[in-house]
Amino acid sequence: MAEIEELRTQPQDIQAEQSVLGAIFIDEGKFVREYIEPGDFFKYSHRLIFKAMIDLADRGDAIDATTVRNILDSQGDLQNIGGLSYLVEVINSVPTSANAEYYAKIRPASFNLPLDREYQSSV
Repeated sequence: MAEIEELRTQPQDIQAEQSVLGAIFIDEGKFVREYIEPGDFFKYSHRLIFKAMIDLADRGDAIDATTVRNILDSQGDLQNIGGLSYLVEVINSVPTSANAEYYAKIRPASFNLPLDREYQSSV
């Protein structure tokens, strides 16, 4: 059974995902929306955080820990991502926003296969 689960695991780089989100928290001018969308994140909590960032950007609001926390809390998703402590962990995961574009482009080569996209949209 473990072999089946290993086959279902999609290409991922959780550290790169955290780095993208952390860079946006540090400098919302580094919002890399043109390179990624919520479904590009493997980790579900990262999808939720990025969706909250998109909502804030679309409204013209600031993207920071407080505003993202408020959106996640109002949607009932704050605990689903691991709470405020996980937001702080994401923010602290990257020392600078200078490499946000690079982090956003990090993808395993097989990530763009149609099967992977279908799988991601179903999760």
